[in-house]
Amino acid sequence: MKRLLCAVLLLCCLPASANEASAHYEAAIKYQLQGKADAAIIELKNCLRLQPDYLPARVLMGQVLLESGNAAAADKELTLALDMQADARAVVLNLVRAKLLQNLLTDAEDLLQRYASLQNMPDYVYLRGVVEKSQGNREAAQASFQQTLNLAPAHREALTALAEMALQRDDLAGVSELLAKVFSVDLDYFPALILQAQLYRIEERFELAEQTYDRALRLKPGSEQAMLGKAGLLVEREQLGQALQLVLAFREKNPGNPYAKLIHSALVAQQGQEREARQLLTDIQHQLSGVDDSVRKMREVSFLSAVVDYASGKLDSARLKFDNFIHEYGPTASAHRYLAMIALQKRNWREAKRQVERSLAISRQDPEVFVLAATIEQGLGQLSAALSLLEEAQQRFPTHTGVRQALIQAWVTSGQYTKAMTQLEKTQGDDLASRTLLGFLQLQHGQLADASKTTQALLDEHPGKVEILQLAGELSLKLGQPDNAERFFNEIIRLAPEFKVAHLALAGMYLNQKQLEKVEAQYQQVLAKDPKDLATNKLYADLAMTIGDTGKAIYLLEQVRESDDIEANRALLELYLQTERWADAQGVLEQILKRRNLDEALLFTRAKLEEAQGFKDKAVSTLKALYGLAYDDLVKLHSVAHKQLDLGDLPGAEKSLARLRSLDAARIDIYLLARVALAQGNSQSALAILDNGLKSMPDNPRWQELRVHALIADGQVEVALNQAERLYLAEPQRANMQMLASLYSQYEQVDNALELLQTWLKSNPLDSWAVAQLSNLAAQQNASELAIATLKGYPKLSENPIFLNNLAYYLMDSDLVAAQQYAEQANQLAPQVAQFNDTLGWIYARQGQTGKALTLLREAQMRDSSNPMILYHLAYTLHLLGENEQASRMLQRAVIHGLQQNLADELRGKIK
Repeated sequence: MKRLLCAVLLLCCLPASANEASAHYEAAIKYQLQGKADAAIIELKNCLRLQPDYLPARVLMGQVLLESGNAAAADKELTLALDMQADARAVVLNLVRAKLLQNLLTDAEDLLQRYASLQNMPDYVYLRGVVEKSQGNREAAQASFQQTLNLAPAHREALTALAEMALQRDDLAGVSELLAKVFSVDLDYFPALILQAQLYRIEERFELAEQTYDRALRLKPGSEQAMLGKAGLLVEREQLGQALQLVLAFREKNPGNPYAKLIHSALVAQQGQEREARQLLTDIQHQLSGVDDSVRKMREVSFLSAVVDYASGKLDSARLKFDNFIHEYGPTASAHRYLAMIALQKRNWREAKRQVERSLAISRQDPEVFVLAATIEQGLGQLSAALSLLEEAQQRFPTHTGVRQALIQAWVTSGQYTKAMTQLEKTQGDDLASRTLLGFLQLQHGQLADASKTTQALLDEHPGKVEILQLAGELSLKLGQPDNAERFFNEIIRLAPEFKVAHLALAGMYLNQKQLEKVEAQYQQVLAKDPKDLATNKLYADLAMTIGDTGKAIYLLEQVRESDDIEANRALLELYLQTERWADAQGVLEQILKRRNLDEALLFTRAKLEEAQGFKDKAVSTLKALYGLAYDDLVKLHSVAHKQLDLGDLPGAEKSLARLRSLDAARIDIYLLARVALAQGNSQSALAILDNGLKSMPDNPRWQELRVHALIADGQVEVALNQAERLYLAEPQRANMQMLASLYSQYEQVDNALELLQTWLKSNPLDSWAVAQLSNLAAQQNASELAIATLKGYPKLSENPIFLNNLAYYLMDSDLVAAQQYAEQANQLAPQVAQFNDTLGWIYARQGQTGKALTLLREAQMRDSSNPMILYHLAYTLHLLGENEQASRMLQRAVIHGLQQNLADELRGKIK
């Protein structure tokens, strides 16, 4: 009884928590509009504490953090929002900005490529220009900035970027003209103020420059850029005392800033205090990295600056600085080693190899560089080259543990067990790790008797070591002793719950025994400790697909997408395609193609995906590449030609057909010949081809179906319908029913279509396509009772959120209570679908539950930010709550995105 009471109390508390969370969110919006970022963040934290999965709060938190300059935290929030299926238009461009602020250029570029569907937005084009400029492609950047202004003439960021480029060309008049346009839009635009101050310095208008820096510092007191600029100006004017005071004030607020320390040391040195200057540089050395004291100061500062960025994770900035260091001071083994490590972290194996080879060419005295080089060679699949490097390293550094272990592992990887075991046997006396590895090698090599002896000796000496218990468990499996294996693995988990190998071993055993619940439990325990574990997410996703849980499989594979694992990303791509998540599919496909750019199957998938998204020109271009790859393959060329016809690329299909004729004209499929003739507008030729083929194969269903379409193209609609009816009567299969129902609907024989679909559903009640067609067609004919009855009669209605949502929509005018119940079920099944949020939110609004309505409609907007009806419903609800200023702005957005004029006029009248 007590437990039941607790459950009831918990259920009663949940709506209250949700309402409280929504109240915090609404307060945060008001604070943001007032420019009170800190207060907004506090409200958002309170909201997310109560409701962590409330998408609007995640998105707004990312925006506010970005506005306040906390790029890393904004990155985290916006990435999470994107994972929660926020509308890309509401999140991606801010996420790109966060990446750029962190100097994560590659990540920013990947995002822009993945979401190319946003390229009609001015901010997208501007950010593409920023990336191009950072990559040194100045002409492309200038073109992108100009294109931004074509889309939005008052775009202050693009104007400022063009002004900066004009300054670099010494076009001072151009700079002034562009900055004047910026200030006509925003007098306090910080980047433009900094640029204006630089221009004044060049023109030797020092007082104006100082005033402009002061204005910038009032806007952003902690700005490193403004502080350094003003300090430099004061140094130029020989006002060293004021410069020193400025830097000291900045350092008091930012004590760990290395660049402030550098400029401080330079100022101190100029005032004759060399000892203090040297002490500051030493402090930086200790804080960040050791540097050879014999190098010159400027060289030291340059190298330190690069190391600072590398240590801070700013890999793109570090790469540029190490490149500049090499260009200015000459190559060093250390600089090239860092560049190799950066390339390796970015999985750019070839660049990593190039850099590590340069490091070794300068010096071969560092054993860690040999290990790094071997790692890179193995990543490129060059195991023999890796072995050569490690064998050389062993000769040079015979006592180095890292080299020895890497060499043993490389021998194991290459199957050279004898060498590995010989090396291990030399050192196994007091080396527990080596003895354990020896046992594993004996096991892998099939030497079960020796492995048993090694394992038992280790167990006798160290019965509580997890590595040894793991060896014992693996050996038990090899010996066909699953009970012993389970005992060993469970003991490992008792001693070290985080030891994932034991969990995965148990999962594998339970999978073979078909104990799927136990398998899932093991995967969940691993992921509770490490949600991004690649192997476990892949295995768990495979299990989810086996039991038909597509949503869970997608979620799991999304967790490891950034690992760039080809197998996992191919599986994720297939799931995205199955669920028609085209934008997500496009992103993961492009990610895979970076590594497999000539994979025919992937290129074919790209063409289909581009077609599904409406990018016909891109799909046609992709098929041209496929045509080249399939040039000598009869079967593949058929597939290319059919897809070209699907896209309406008749010249491409004719070219493919001509190539097929040159390869083997006798083996060209009749279906392809007829399709080409039909596409050429020659319906009679198509009919002749099909009729000739049907003489020998009268029951070919594909030819018969195409003949129906050829008859329609020839104007013989009645004959086509008769043939479609005969096909269905002769073979009452789904494909024939679907074609006939579609033709009835197309040629205004709606009654026949309704009757056909109703008859079909009597014997095929689970056919979701027929249910969708019948309910939709009935609704179009204002036969709402039939539409409602059709959806209610679907046996799996409670499992289909689309049908539940549609049913709620059809019931909205006749039974609002029932509509609410069905809409709530749809949202429980699929809480991340904007249309479902919108339907339930609008029902709540019509019932007067405006607080609950607002929460859901905010969520719907975050998932589909340009849907005019969602924006209208949100504007209407804000009006009901008395928030007419917000309602007016939301209505204006709805109108921009195509809201019906009568709805806009009606609500505008209410707001006034």
